[in-house]
Amino acid sequence: MAEYEFLKVNIKNGVGYIGMDRYEARNALNYKLLGELVDAARSLDTDEEAGVIVLYSCIDQIFCAGADIKERRVMTDEQVTARRIYARDCYDALENLQKPLIVAIDGKCMGGGCEIMGTADIILSSERSTFRYVEVAVGSVGATQRVTRFVGRQHANELLFTGRTIDAAEAYNMGLVARMLPSDTFMEEVTASAEMIASHPRVTLMATKKAIKVAATAAPEVGVMFEQMAINYNLAKNDWRGSLDNFKAQTKADREKECK
Repeated sequence: MAEYEFLKVNIKNGVGYIGMDRYEARNALNYKLLGELVDAARSLDTDEEAGVIVLYSCIDQIFCAGADIKERRVMTDEQVTARRIYARDCYDALENLQKPLIVAIDGKCMGGGCEIMGTADIILSSERSTFRYVEVAVGSVGATQRVTRFVGRQHANELLFTGRTIDAAEAYNMGLVARMLPSDTFMEEVTASAEMIASHPRVTLMATKKAIKVAATAAPEVGVMFEQMAINYNLAKNDWRGSLDNFKAQTKADREKECK
């Protein structure tokens, strides 16, 4: 496993973990942190030991403070443009991972942190988390695409135009996060969810992820055709009979536990 300045990376029980740990800057996204995130995620994406990737923060009650303002303040207009293109490419790289990506938010998430969050397949939030899209407030344009896909045009307009802070409950109610979890057991529940996903067939997970992405953007008839292709690929590459047997055995074990 590679060593990183601002990340803690490890694999446990089929789950690849990436912990952001730029403490002095509250995980503000500079060139180095963005590059490390992409490198670590791509490394886990090709590691056969990991079936799912979890991105989280090592800093208590802070996920990400957004873009590194100190880094940006001394840039020329041309450098700022180049930096925005670089950040966009990094976000795209995270969004286009083959394996499922869970982003776990436990604390404040702002600006570029919300863009990182938006690359996830599943966003899990603790009850104490807050979210703020600051782009318009700081004289910038950004986050318009992913947040709109998550919450729709009306909510996206309101969040970006005002730049106000919303809590986890509001984020959950508008569809920005998939689940809102108790703060005191947050990472335990994130781990349980990730390990459940990692226990499923890898080929099936990746085929399902691709089919869902197509469904989110393509016409229904295109989505149905792509799903059939994914089904055929899965039948050819996956031991689906073994998966059925494993599912049956697990269901029986769960029922026996409930009866005790």
